[in-house]
Amino acid sequence: MNMFRKSAFAATMTLGLSLAPNAHAAPTLSIQIFDGATLIGSNLNASGGFAIAGASSANFSTVSVSALGVPSLPSPDLANQSLQVSSSTTFGGPATLRVLVTQQGLTGFPAVNLANTFTGNTLTSGGNYSAFTISNYYDSANTAFGTGTLMATASYTGIGSFSTGPTVFAATPGALFSETTEYLITFTGASSAISGSAQIVNVPEPASLALFGAGLIGLGIARRARNRKQA
Repeated sequence: MNMFRKSAFAATMTLGLSLAPNAHAAPTLSIQIFDGATLIGSNLNASGGFAIAGASSANFSTVSVSALGVPSLPSPDLANQSLQVSSSTTFGGPATLRVLVTQQGLTGFPAVNLANTFTGNTLTSGGNYSAFTISNYYDSANTAFGTGTLMATASYTGIGSFSTGPTVFAATPGALFSETTEYLITFTGASSAISGSAQIVNVPEPASLALFGAGLIGLGIARRARNRKQA
């Protein structure tokens, strides 16, 4: 009977170990670039925590996007997303650039606080744009480019360097979830350049910090009590 139990336990452990690595696929990054409704560039399901994509069209001479995520960063961070875009000399009138950066396969938490920050630089735009908006979303269905829940957004106008955040959002994602950053820029003239970036960073909740601090205090008291006994 004991041999049977040992064999069954060993078989169960072997099966569990063989299935564990396949329980959740590693997070992936994807990028899509649109000129209006037309997809002009993409990089889908890049692994290793880094993705880059470039594109050009009749309206935009250069578009470059990069993203950094898990495992290069701690889960579920999505940071150092950067966008560089220039309108073409053959620019044909008002045109909207839409860029989406998404990270899928993030392990869910009962609750997590996600800090959102944005930057924009329109100093080289010559004022040839009418709208510049950056938004961060999370999607509890783990959908690629999902915009299920808006966490934070920022809109810029005029010429200058801009910064927004951090804006902390208390998210309650599912077992697996995705994060998405969306850039929307409407250009009105040629030979204009705009850059932007966005970050999503996990930050400890105040209650966790309080418990951690209480734990350190408790350890200190216990250590002092032990030292008194030894003395």
